[in-house]
Amino acid sequence: MLNKFDIDFLEKNTQFYSTLTKEDKDLFSSKAIHVTYSKDDSLYFSDKNCNGFITVLSGTLRAFLTSDEGKEITLYRLEKGYSCILSASCIFKNIQFNINIDALENTEAIVFPSEYLQKLSQNNMSLNQYILDLTQSRFSEVMWIMQDIVFTSFDKRLIKYLESFNKKVIKVTHENIANDLGTAREVVSRMLKYFEKEGMVKLSRGSITIIDLNKNK
Repeated sequence: MLNKFDIDFLEKNTQFYSTLTKEDKDLFSSKAIHVTYSKDDSLYFSDKNCNGFITVLSGTLRAFLTSDEGKEITLYRLEKGYSCILSASCIFKNIQFNINIDALENTEAIVFPSEYLQKLSQNNMSLNQYILDLTQSRFSEVMWIMQDIVFTSFDKRLIKYLESFNKKVIKVTHENIANDLGTAREVVSRMLKYFEKEGMVKLSRGSITIIDLNKNK
C-alpha cells in the first residue's frame, strides 16, 4: 500500500494518475507496492513473468535486451517520474518478449501489478490512451535504436553517444558503452583508441575527456 508521499509524487510527477477516478486511485494506492532496488540489482520480465507497471520515484533504471551470447543493447533509461509499460507486457495480447532492467544506482519505485492495471485500463479510456501513448513512445525509441544500429557507422554512433553526455569529462567504462550501443567491449576500446590517436579524446581509467569530437568530420 502506498503512503502519502508516494501519492503526492504521483499527483505531481506523472500523467496517468490524474486520469484515474477516486475509486481507481483507491485501488491503485491499495495494490501498488513501494520498492527499493540497490545499485546493480537486476529485474527480468517476460510474458510469463509480468510483475507490473513501474514508475520511478528516484534513481535510474536501464531497460535492455540480452542476446543468447550475452550481448546487451540498451533500449532506454527510466529516471524520476518515468514509467515502464514493457514490464507489464502481459496486458498486451499476442506480444511476447523478454526485457531486463538493471538499477544503475540505488532506486526507489512504485510497482503496480499487471492484473490490476489491465482491470483499470478496461474501464478508463483516458488511462487506456496513456498506455497507448507510452507504448508508442517506447516503441519509437526502440525503432530509433535499431535504425541507428543498422544504418549508422559505429564511429558516428560512438561520437553521438559521447556528445549526449554534454560533459567535458565522462565517467563511463568501455563495458558500459558497449552495453548501451549493443556491441563488444573490444570494438569500443579500439574505436576510442583511434579517437585518442586522432586527438579527439583523452582516455584514462574509468573516464573519457572530450577534446574535439568534430575534428575528423
